Amino acid sequence: MSTCFNPCSIALRATTSAARWAANGVLLRDPLNPWLPELLHTITFPVRSVIVTSVLLNIAWILRWRGDLAGARTRYERAVALDPNDVVAVYQLAEVLEAQGELQAAEAHLTQALELTHDAAVRQELLAALARVRRQSASGARD
Repeated sequence: MSTCFNPCSIALRATTSAARWAANGVLLRDPLNPWLPELLHTITFPVRSVIVTSVLLNIAWILRWRGDLAGARTRYERAVALDPNDVVAVYQLAEVLEAQGELQAAEAHLTQALELTHDAAVRQELLAALARVRRQSASGARD
């Protein structure tokens, strides 16, 4: 009997667990230290960072939904630090920074996200967000 390692099933299990903990009111503010089972063979891709990034993004979304922008920002920053090429993490961080009033940082992250993607629909959304942030910056500078 052979065992097959499926990274998607571990990521799904981790995100489902995070969602279940949040639904039951478990505080997720403690430092994240996910446990990974020992693998019987060597893996050549960064499984741990993919799983951790996925969990961080889910926790950040939950914290943002609960109104904890500071907690969400911390998780998004950690996700971006793990994978600076993750367009979703960079974009979500920019949205939190915008909500916190840090418009220059939000603009920088939106510009970074634009450089990372070539998908037309994603670029359209990013350009709209960038225009919104620039309008807010301009109106703030006039006040």
